[in-house]
Amino acid sequence: MKTSVNDANRRLLGSLCAAAISCAALACVALVTAASPAPLSDEAPQWLHLAASATAPTYDKKVPAVVLLSEQNVKVEEDGRVTTTERFAIKILTNEGKRGAVAHVTYVTDTGKVREMRAWLIRPSEQVKKYGKDQTLDVADAPNDVFSEVRVRVIDASDDTETGAVFGYEFTTEERSVFTQFDWPFQGRLPTLLSRYSIALPAGWRAEGVIFNHPRIEPAVNGSNYSWELRNLAGIEPEPASPPVSSLAPRLAVSYFPAPGKPGPGRSFDKWSEVSRWLTELGASQATPNEAMAEKARQLVANSSTELQKIQAIGRFVQSVNYVSIQTGIGRGGGYKPHLASDVFAKAYGDCKDKANLMRALLKVVGIESYLVSIYSGDPTYVREEWPSPQQFNHCIIAVKASDATQAATIVRHPVLGRLLIFDPTDDNTPVGDLPDHEQGSLALIVAGEGGALLRMPMIPPEANKLERQADVVLAGDGSIAASVRERSTGQAAVHERRVFRGLSLPEYVK
Repeated sequence: MKTSVNDANRRLLGSLCAAAISCAALACVALVTAASPAPLSDEAPQWLHLAASATAPTYDKKVPAVVLLSEQNVKVEEDGRVTTTERFAIKILTNEGKRGAVAHVTYVTDTGKVREMRAWLIRPSEQVKKYGKDQTLDVADAPNDVFSEVRVRVIDASDDTETGAVFGYEFTTEERSVFTQFDWPFQGRLPTLLSRYSIALPAGWRAEGVIFNHPRIEPAVNGSNYSWELRNLAGIEPEPASPPVSSLAPRLAVSYFPAPGKPGPGRSFDKWSEVSRWLTELGASQATPNEAMAEKARQLVANSSTELQKIQAIGRFVQSVNYVSIQTGIGRGGGYKPHLASDVFAKAYGDCKDKANLMRALLKVVGIESYLVSIYSGDPTYVREEWPSPQQFNHCIIAVKASDATQAATIVRHPVLGRLLIFDPTDDNTPVGDLPDHEQGSLALIVAGEGGALLRMPMIPPEANKLERQADVVLAGDGSIAASVRERSTGQAAVHERRVFRGLSLPEYVK
């Protein structure tokens, strides 16, 4: 579940894996208007012709495509309105590269809109095909959410393109956001000739940028206009067990600030305690238990004799609550605010922050204090200390205050709050005392007002994650073999086994 609209997470520039929109996914959405083929005489804009004329190096035959241009221009008004224009051009080098001929723009229906979106295909013969609203699909950004205000406009030209063709698109969006922070990935896996991010601010305003996965680059500054640029970025070849692209490709994080003494149109953060305070304020009134919840909590821990057993009992119950995501008010920070714990309890469903918040409320009934934890799920190296921003997170778990009597591999020590047991109540295959492997070692924010801090999540020792296999084999005189094999999994190895067991019927699992 995405807790926010995060450009670096959603935008799929140069990534063929993400750009390949499957027919099955598109079959469940409606065409904005009936599609009709555009004539081949349509003219492409000058910027696309200029990008197409660039001389690219000779690449290995395995490289499917090269990004000729990836550019975003952002204009910020004093009232907080943000206009973004993005241009992108890609040259197809192989049949596999055809999947990169897809345009996409994400927007939030509550606070934003797509003003214009167009695309063009320049064939090797220099004939041009234009794509507009008649070839545009509007799809859900997270199809598994029951409701979300985040949507994506898509133009898919992958079936029209050919080796040697250039595909380009341009879109303009308008939005208002609770934040005054943006991020920009300079590339995906594909080699990229030119990538540029520019932001134009009102007079007297300033911007600060942090570069990840690349040496620092200074922006070109003209008054209150800033521009960061990288050229000739080599491709990132997929390798088994390699870090995610987000930990390898250069990316930029930008925060902007109003003129001194003037109020800003949104939230920006100078330190992590400010992020913690803001998130704490959002959720402060959401974890109040009612009498029905109090009765349930007491029932759950009735047979528990230790603090750890109480945490485990409540944790198992919250894991059983259905995961259902309903995202509203995202552009105003709603993606970070849990629903009322009493509502989640009554309806027996919620997303990650709802489930963590419900557990927090139930623990409160039995006298155990806990805190929400903002974390990035999927890449333990994604969150960086240098950029205090809630937009670095896409998931929510819980930290439970533990006494010295409670021992578990997932306990970390906070400089102010003391011993905290980390647990993910969304992952119903990982019990209390363990943590999903894609969250271990991550930097995560303990949401505790001014006392909140960015903390390194625990790493479970290797000996706690094992698959033990014992085979008793009997070789008969006639050469036949009879064997009995027993397996025992622990830690994350057991999590994988549980997931497979629960996902298959018993005959399928036995087979």
